[in-house]
Amino acid sequence: MKISTNDRIEELVGKVKGYVADEEGWKLAKKSDDSENSVNVWYKHSEEFTGHVFKGIGIIDASPETCYKYCDPKPDGKRVKWDRAIKELEVIEYLRKDDPEMYVLRTMTQSCGFGLISSRDFVDVVVNMNNEEFVGTLAHNVESDQAPVTPDYVRGKNYYCGILCYRIPGMHIVDLKYGGNFRELNKTKIYYIAQSDIGGFVPRSVVEASLPAAVMDFFINIKKQIEEDSCQEFSF
Repeated sequence: MKISTNDRIEELVGKVKGYVADEEGWKLAKKSDDSENSVNVWYKHSEEFTGHVFKGIGIIDASPETCYKYCDPKPDGKRVKWDRAIKELEVIEYLRKDDPEMYVLRTMTQSCGFGLISSRDFVDVVVNMNNEEFVGTLAHNVESDQAPVTPDYVRGKNYYCGILCYRIPGMHIVDLKYGGNFRELNKTKIYYIAQSDIGGFVPRSVVEASLPAAVMDFFINIKKQIEEDSCQEFSF
């Protein structure tokens, strides 16, 4: 994916939002036991590569802005502190001097699958957004001379993916800058879209079997971290 034109960014946004809206052909891969705020992980064949695209959907008891703080992939953010899948985050370059929310990011991951899948790294163009519908981070793989392949990691590729924290209609008037719409103040519907070619020689069946659990772990761990941090804020 080239990163020099606005239409490519629009394509990224359109593709990820398309997966959110698409309701055709998905199969259930995993479901949580939480009856109140259950999490479902769905999958279908990807149009981008030979694997699958996964869509995790869940409700978090926190505002979209709060949830996004834990999803934001910036190296100095909260994400790297709680997301067990991530080993390190590195901003390679910013795409616009006046826009800190568009950049090329290198993500280094922990090994997983009981060590069957070694550490990977991914280089993506990242676009962070905040609008009337959602607060979110979207990404797609990109090649960068400033992030060459290294012997310490197997280079993988992320296709159109993202974490979108959607605002939920409710009984409270918020977001005055977006017309004073009625929203739930402390509830967010998160869509986690993932489709990754992790490279290397791991059998695809092993990779495909581990991804639904990884998406589910994301929801479990972000919920736990937000609850823990909330309790600390209100403790005396």
